[in-house]
Amino acid sequence: MAISYFIQSKKDYAPIWIRYREGKTDAKCRTRISVERDRLVKGNTVSYRRTDGSPEHKVAIDKKNDALNIVQDKLDSLKREVQNAINITDGIIDSQFIKNIVHPTENVNLLSTN
Repeated sequence: MAISYFIQSKKDYAPIWIRYREGKTDAKCRTRISVERDRLVKGNTVSYRRTDGSPEHKVAIDKKNDALNIVQDKLDSLKREVQNAINITDGIIDSQFIKNIVHPTENVNLLSTN
């Protein structure tokens, strides 16, 4: 079982996609988590490096890295949720299955309108 993250857009700031692959199964779904395109490498966020010794630069870089740490925490949490759901299901795992985990509130709204 492989769960990974990737960016499918050429925009500078883009949404992150989650992908599950195993055997012939290949399911993916867009998340609501966005990041600068060059900050996601091999499914993980990459921190900024300090290039200037000024205090203002240090504070700015630290704020950006704090935001990236929050994004990475969200990605790790989402990955655990998807893994747990996959481990307990005996149904078909497809893009809709992944979407139901990634966007649970949308599914509740769909069920309540019927």
